Amino acid sequence: MKIAKCFMFFFVLTILSLYILWRNGADEPYVFFDKNDALFQIGASSILLSLWGQFYIYLLFNAKKLPFVCLFSILGGLLCILILLVCINGYINDISEFSKKLQESSYASPHRLDCNP
Repeated sequence: MKIAKCFMFFFVLTILSLYILWRNGADEPYVFFDKNDALFQIGASSILLSLWGQFYIYLLFNAKKLPFVCLFSILGGLLCILILLVCINGYINDISEFSKKLQESSYASPHRLDCNP
């Protein structure tokens, strides 16, 4: 029973992490700030990161009870954690670049803000 829970939790977290990666890649580059995108890219990724942390705590406390095969999920989980961190960082970098370009254009022409640099 514990093996099934381990693999099911791993499978669900992996699918959700890959969905966030797919959506981030489909929406790249972010040139406008949108609250929904920020909530999804930062909020959902942070929630998934905490769930991955809980999964690793579960594996840590049950390492002796679980078969060795379940411990291979650690590598896959680390890859998903890396993916989520890259998604968060990429979103923040895109919005920061947009903000810098917006500031530069407002300094160059204070009467006209060009939001599409």
